[in-house]
Amino acid sequence: MRDMGIYNPVSTYRLQFNRDFSFNDTERILPYLQLLGIRTIYASPVFRAVSGSTHGYDVTDPLNINPEVGTEKQFNQLTKSAHKAGIGWIQDIVPNHMGFSVENPWIYDLLQKGRHSEWYRFFDLFDNPPDDKSKGKIILPFFGKTLNELIDSHELSVEINYEGFMLRYYENIYPLSFKSYGTILKAGKKAGMPDKVGGYINLKSEDAREKAYSDLWEAYRKEKAVHGYIDQAIIALNSSPVNFNKLMSQQHYLPLYWKETEKWMGYRRFFTINGLICLNMQDKDVFNEYHQKIRKWMEEGSVDGLRADHVDGLYDPTAYLRRLRELCGERTYIVVEKILEKDELLSPSWPVQGTTGYDFLGMVNNLFTNTKAGTLLHSYYRTWKKGSIDFEKVIRK
Repeated sequence: MRDMGIYNPVSTYRLQFNRDFSFNDTERILPYLQLLGIRTIYASPVFRAVSGSTHGYDVTDPLNINPEVGTEKQFNQLTKSAHKAGIGWIQDIVPNHMGFSVENPWIYDLLQKGRHSEWYRFFDLFDNPPDDKSKGKIILPFFGKTLNELIDSHELSVEINYEGFMLRYYENIYPLSFKSYGTILKAGKKAGMPDKVGGYINLKSEDAREKAYSDLWEAYRKEKAVHGYIDQAIIALNSSPVNFNKLMSQQHYLPLYWKETEKWMGYRRFFTINGLICLNMQDKDVFNEYHQKIRKWMEEGSVDGLRADHVDGLYDPTAYLRRLRELCGERTYIVVEKILEKDELLSPSWPVQGTTGYDFLGMVNNLFTNTKAGTLLHSYYRTWKKGSIDFEKVIRK
């Protein structure tokens, strides 16, 4: 569909993929879209996202398709079917942020290893926190109380699974640092400590403890003495606020009462949404890693165009879009989500075909606004708002 130059989307139809509307559902309605005269599908993000996401903008894995909407094979078949029906494909991508969730393998590794994680520099983390207690730690702002209140009320607890020791907060679990495993295991009665547990505790580095954990887990599963000791050590630690405080001081993250984020934060978010953490997309390695699947789509001809979400949030939108254009080639249709002010023009240095059209939508909204109804609305407003009717003052109040 690209042989004649840059793809030109005509009569576009947007599809919102989630667990209630999949690739298979789209296959079934393609004949209907064709009869409607649709010539371009604009698809919401299709990468793996937070479980149950209704929109897909909280990406947790940009290298794999979201299993809730389908498989890679189904995606490839769907785009082929669309092309065969004379329908092009514009794909929404999200370069500014990812879902801040342990379902995100990069985030999981980040929380478990801190600055030692290979993904640490991928995220836009603040290095100058206003508080000594958070210095060098990743802020985890998903808790309903302060850390001390959570510990005192026993709302936090430690448990073990095949991946390691975990911090549980109701239905949420977060990985604990390998360096803190000794604090957990030493909470048990020393007289009954099995040799395998003692040997694990004596390992000094986080790397050594990470590599040896699978052996400890196997011993926990198969050896009654090890299983019993670790279970009672966990019970002892969970019941001791002093030991629990020590454990939390050894983590690479700091659990934070979500309301405290009104005063300070530890990372750049998408607006004020704690669950969306922003990326250092200006780093070429981050760009290359994140866009692997997109590059593959371009090479295979699966996708005819891209819609880049929230480019204003990027550190350097121009550099990003130039890299994206280089990756996609000159024939790919690229638009950006960009709200232009009344007299603002799209930067000529951006190698894109345009915006998604919020400025046009603003004009259309004005066209369908009945200005004559203003007098009636103001009269009604005065019946319940006495005094000043100055709009700016009312909004400020």
